[in-house]
Amino acid sequence: MEAISQGNSLSQSCVNSANESGDKLKALLAQMADIAQRNEHIATAVDEMARVTESMNVSIQSISDGSAATLLLANDTHEQCKALVSNLASQGVLVKQFRRL
Repeated sequence: MEAISQGNSLSQSCVNSANESGDKLKALLAQMADIAQRNEHIATAVDEMARVTESMNVSIQSISDGSAATLLLANDTHEQCKALVSNLASQGVLVKQFRRL
């Protein structure tokens, strides 16, 4: 009789252990699902950051191109101003010559 009682007790202990293991496994699976969902959110955020970074790179390149074009125009304007000053100086000399006459 005692063997049956011990057998029942061990069987109940096994059932309790199996239930506890099942509960822990369910909790673990829930945590894994949560981690997977967080990873998906992180991947989406990283993808969005990559798109924004690429957009910023394009904008920076446009600014750089505009700055280079402005520099070329400014240099050209400077050269034209120097030529204008030279021409005005030459005209000033001519005007002085005509005044002498």
